[in-house]
Amino acid sequence: DDYVRMYAAEALGQIGSEAAAAVPALVLVMQKDSYGTARSQAALALGHIGAGARSAVPVLMEALSDKTLVEAAAASLERIGEGPAAAKRLTSVVKDATARPEARGAAIMGLKRAGDRKEAVALMISIVEDKAAAAELRKAATLAVGHMGFDRVEEAKTAVPALLANLDQKDVLHSGPWSLWALGATEPAVARLTELLRHRDPQVRAEAASGLVHMAGGNAPPEAKAAVPALIEALKAKDDARTAVISALGEIGPDAKEALPALMALLTEDDQWTRDRVNDAIKKIAPNP
Repeated sequence: DDYVRMYAAEALGQIGSEAAAAVPALVLVMQKDSYGTARSQAALALGHIGAGARSAVPVLMEALSDKTLVEAAAASLERIGEGPAAAKRLTSVVKDATARPEARGAAIMGLKRAGDRKEAVALMISIVEDKAAAAELRKAATLAVGHMGFDRVEEAKTAVPALLANLDQKDVLHSGPWSLWALGATEPAVARLTELLRHRDPQVRAEAASGLVHMAGGNAPPEAKAAVPALIEALKAKDDARTAVISALGEIGPDAKEALPALMALLTEDDQWTRDRVNDAIKKIAPNP
């Protein structure tokens, strides 16, 4: 059973160093199991076993090239004492312009788990700032530095200026709002996203509206109410961004009550889809009219 193997691997990791006798079995699961989560749990368990799992280092190093295992393998190599070696290999993949973009992106995600955090963040910042970098790579760097912030890695906060400056780039805007929230920069993120609600590109405006209300773990942070006037203004544009703007006002909820007149005016629109979205938003803003 897939779940039995997964939970068994997890339990062995919780036992820690005293589970060293299980290392060969965990390596076998890593290499042969058809269930990805079981493989990841096995890789993580090896790290929790620690020095007693040093025989698994070659297998873990090899797993750094597997996008489904790279984060677990990097974390375990760090715990076993091979973090610098893992980081060196991952960095070489990230910097290899001939490597597949998805492989480079996976390596970036691995770097948040192993090696010198300051060096990893500096590399991520350089990618965020590189407008010529592959989309997958910029998205991964933006997300990875946010994960580091969420994990309270202090060095990750140095990425905030680069994220804010490049938030108008779609590859960064994709997960940039969440990363800024995770880094403790919600207020400047809201201010920057509010600016982007006036961007000439409807897709950027739509992403900015969505980012405002989903940055806090999928929810709107209290600070998002500061963007309500700009969202009301953005309703005037009859383009692809308007649905996202309507939804954003609904997600802000009662704090967006000043938008009710503008939303009510849209109920006269011919498009049924728009009217339905407006009704949904009004119900969230004024649930008890």
